[in-house]
Amino acid sequence: MFSPDWSASGHLQQNIEPQHAYGTQPADRTQIQWLDVAQYKLKDYWLAEAEEALNAGRCCPNANPLLHRQLLLDMVLFCKQKNGDLAMEACVKILHKYPQFATDPVGLANLGIIFSLNKEHVRAIQVLEKVPRDHPIWNDQAASWLAESYSLLGEHTKAESVIAAVCNSYEDMNEQHVQRALLAAKENPESFDLNDHGWTCLRIKNLQLWAGILMQLERNAKAVSVMHKAVKEGIRIMGHQDAITAGAKNILGLALIRAGRIEEAIQPLEEGTSFLLSRLTQGDKSLCTSVNLLRVYCEKLERYEDAHTHAKRHRKLIIQLKGKTSNEYATSTVNVARHLMQMGKYERAIGELSSVEHSPAVVAQVSTMVRLCTEKLQKRL
Repeated sequence: MFSPDWSASGHLQQNIEPQHAYGTQPADRTQIQWLDVAQYKLKDYWLAEAEEALNAGRCCPNANPLLHRQLLLDMVLFCKQKNGDLAMEACVKILHKYPQFATDPVGLANLGIIFSLNKEHVRAIQVLEKVPRDHPIWNDQAASWLAESYSLLGEHTKAESVIAAVCNSYEDMNEQHVQRALLAAKENPESFDLNDHGWTCLRIKNLQLWAGILMQLERNAKAVSVMHKAVKEGIRIMGHQDAITAGAKNILGLALIRAGRIEEAIQPLEEGTSFLLSRLTQGDKSLCTSVNLLRVYCEKLERYEDAHTHAKRHRKLIIQLKGKTSNEYATSTVNVARHLMQMGKYERAIGELSSVEHSPAVVAQVSTMVRLCTEKLQKRL
């Protein structure tokens, strides 16, 4: 059975009874429960838990009657994991079973998302532009992917127009509106809760995308305003100790730097990077960039001790991403040494430099810095 009212963000037509999709064998109740769990985990962006639930549901007996829902949830998971190949594979299976999916708003949105994931942005735009603006999937998924595809093709003005319309609709969601929605959710638990984790994630992600596009257009003051709103929303709903809030703080810091407000940028960048560093167990390119940016601007503000701290954090991330034999590691070690020199700690600087003195990427720089450190130490004598 195909349900055209099912949306990729977790909305499901309430009266769906997914039994007897094929033949007469009823759907297994345990599998239905696993798929329900997967659906709500996907809506709240808990992707690892959603994947576990989908795998558990797939192992249940009588799986065939729920194939339609399993494939749809698989496809949504792969889209949110940004795995375009697996998403396309699931989509092809759905289209084979349910050809009408290609013209349904949810189907169009997911096809467009998959094209965007696979860097086929022209095709993505052609498909996503067909999604009705009044369908829930537009605000939930299609608009942001359409804006991203436009932006990646250099069409930043079109991208900004699309995502701004979505984000500006959040202005109407005042506290009274939210409380009405929460009351409705209590009366009808199946209704969409405007105040839940998934909805907040979606709003913040869209605000971040808007800010990024605004920065491409050099509308940096507006980008700062947008990111202040995103950070405030994250703190209000999820608190400071949350990865989404921390990521928003990092982008706020970047927007402030682009707007020339460097001193104001340091605090949100420090708060955002510190939280993410305390939670991540492996390298992250975006975090690595943010930490290095923080190092650079602390140095510009002559906050050398802070710059040294961030240089060491940056080097740790480089080790996780590239290893100790990489050129990036050598460069990050030179940065650590330079900040030690700026603090007058020349012996420690020489110690750091000696660990990368044979690296081709920095050999000349290391030689010069060691000589300067030696001269400074001799003058002390």
